[in-house]
Amino acid sequence: MSDAMFQTGWFAESMWSQILVIHIIRTPKLLFIQSHASASATLLTMTGIAVLMAIPVIPLGTMLRFTPLPLSYFACFLPCILLYMLLATSLKKAYIRHYEELL
Repeated sequence: MSDAMFQTGWFAESMWSQILVIHIIRTPKLLFIQSHASASATLLTMTGIAVLMAIPVIPLGTMLRFTPLPLSYFACFLPCILLYMLLATSLKKAYIRHYEELL
């Protein structure tokens, strides 16, 4: 794996996880099951993810030394994001059990 591909993958995964964890910690309820963000927040989230995923294939991505990610990358990428979301949800629930409230 090249340095550019590693940096691009790190960028993509960190942006997805940071954006999605905001939705997880915004409410004590379970994301997508018990609680949904507003349509505008969901649209903004999806737009942000789309823009961030486009960066590696536009001239800005070249300037940042990014490279397009192969489709095979997403076989590991998506399970990692899902596991991260599961971990964040579990820690949120443990926090609520301990402190009896979410901040």
